[in-house]
Amino acid sequence: MKKFVAGLLCAVVWVFALSGCTQKLKDYYIYTNIQNSEFTVLAPNYRIEQVIPADNSFSGGKAENTRGFTAKSKYFSSMNTDAVLTVYADFSVSDAVQSYIDFTQAVTQTLTDIENSLSVTNGESSAQLFNRAEAGETVEVDKTFYEVLQLAKQMYEFTDGYYNPAVYYSVSAYGFDIKEQPDKLPKDEDIAKFTELYKEFENLEFTEDSLFDKYSVKKPEKTVEVDGVTYSLKVDLGGIGKGYATDIINEMFQDYGFEYGLFNFGGSSLSLKKHYSKGDFTLELIEPRRNSTHYLSFNVHDICVSSSGDYVNYYTVNGVRYCHIIDPATGKPVQTGIMSATVAGGSAAENDAITTAIMAMGRDRAISFIESKLTDKYAVFTYDKFRSAELAKP
Repeated sequence: MKKFVAGLLCAVVWVFALSGCTQKLKDYYIYTNIQNSEFTVLAPNYRIEQVIPADNSFSGGKAENTRGFTAKSKYFSSMNTDAVLTVYADFSVSDAVQSYIDFTQAVTQTLTDIENSLSVTNGESSAQLFNRAEAGETVEVDKTFYEVLQLAKQMYEFTDGYYNPAVYYSVSAYGFDIKEQPDKLPKDEDIAKFTELYKEFENLEFTEDSLFDKYSVKKPEKTVEVDGVTYSLKVDLGGIGKGYATDIINEMFQDYGFEYGLFNFGGSSLSLKKHYSKGDFTLELIEPRRNSTHYLSFNVHDICVSSSGDYVNYYTVNGVRYCHIIDPATGKPVQTGIMSATVAGGSAAENDAITTAIMAMGRDRAISFIESKLTDKYAVFTYDKFRSAELAKP
């Protein structure tokens, strides 16, 4: 088997600049609701197409009383992804050092608790308890799984079903659960049956008794049969779970008395507070077809950011790219012409779901969605117009 081509979706880079390039590059398109004056296009082969601008501006932060500030960073491994917490403070003050130690310990515990709840490989996790349950069964789960699954259902509804964490069987059929290209692609008729099951995600039923700290979820009763095996609904909340963790850690900065710093969860979910010297952080978004360069930058502070792209985990068969993002409507890897999506503002967990949904929507639907529902956020997506035209041919 061929190993996956994998890249780190790392949105924040401060030191790199585009080098000169004499080779003719293919043209791509950027669709964004960020005001023209607030971003810079870094790649000469990218063309801007503006959608209705967002109501908010997230730049203009100021760094105050930061003399003597230095950085401390701690690295973590959680949910099969690396994460880093960076805090800027005057660490000559003893209280700051102890607060930083307490903060990192709290982050470690938070990541451990969330992973123990949402892991689809840990046999004792609530995710595994739910996935192993029979169709129609009511499963008692922990509060974290319950809250993240509820949020996932809300985002399923908000995105009109384009975000759906129940595409579990497609992820496995295309080899993305083990990050290996399968010997052969799954049969269309099998994927079509699994897709019928994905539609049942909207029929989850939630029961909460917060007084006794009891939380239950009832599985939909529908099953499908593929090659003589009966399947019920399963979910993988790993993507939105990273955003959920990022949101919690974003609040912890204030809890431990820190105003300056960031938390980067695998590059796909970010909490950005303030930069100790500039106030704003400069986000440089990775170019999805040459992921050693960047196509656009903008300044932000006190914000959560999420990104998705078809270049993180993928393989190609007969010139066709198959990536880990599944279109819930087809059950197949997205083939919409959208290459990457980034959303800034509000909740990182919500943004994780939204960027995944945008990848599946396609150009026109994504523009309409941004203009109608993301007016309080920054949104950017890249688009291969020519690839989309090829896919549309009969």
